[in-house]
Amino acid sequence: MDLEDLQHIFSADLHHRIIDKCPLVPWEPEPEFWRHAEIMAWITQEKYTGPWLALDDAVSEFPPDFEQLVICEREIGINEAVINELTTRVESCLKE
Repeated sequence: MDLEDLQHIFSADLHHRIIDKCPLVPWEPEPEFWRHAEIMAWITQEKYTGPWLALDDAVSEFPPDFEQLVICEREIGINEAVINELTTRVESCLKE
């Protein structure tokens, strides 16, 4: 998907907060943790050094006990529990 299509998946008040997307990581050889590899590719590409969190429903695409991962359920998406977890984690990042 292009960035504009991705932005429109979310509510209008969030469109401006979706600022970029991860580059595609080649499938061959497939990384063990594909989504993690995509995020790390973006971090490297952009030379990003700040705090970050990943919100995802694909737990198996991240290393075990990955600290930056906030998990949501595929069937539910973002609900109050996920928002509370994100809020807590973002506030923690801002204190560092």
